[in-house]
Amino acid sequence: MLYPFLIALVWGSIPIIIKLYLSFLPNVFIICLQSLVLLFSSFIYAFVFKYKDFMHGINNVTYRTVFILAIVFFIASFICNIMYLHILKKDTIISPLIIFILTPIITILISSIVLNEILNIKQIFGCVLVSFGIFFLVYFKTDNNHSVKKLL
Repeated sequence: MLYPFLIALVWGSIPIIIKLYLSFLPNVFIICLQSLVLLFSSFIYAFVFKYKDFMHGINNVTYRTVFILAIVFFIASFICNIMYLHILKKDTIISPLIIFILTPIITILISSIVLNEILNIKQIFGCVLVSFGIFFLVYFKTDNNHSVKKLL
């Protein structure tokens, strides 16, 4: 249970740190720096800890697979990152959090369509709860006339 908490702590802190630096650094610099760090750390990880797995992937990959994954990574790593940084810079910290909160819901729904995975009652109930949570986050973020004191 400690690892998920530590991951949540790190991932929860990252948007705050990036938002601080977006006030005086351009988006393109942050994306390039992030990409370089990811590239170098991935190669270090691959060659130091997972060399056999990396070489197995190199030997068994097809051009079609590389092309499809390159498109997916371009969309996920570049386009989404640009939009994420733009939202983070222009809006409150809540907006990018809504993106991350929606991700599991979208993943569950698309996996049921594309991968024919069967939704169970827990997943449906979780999606409904998260949807209500997002509604309240958005509603109370934009409506300044409401506060926690007024709700109680």
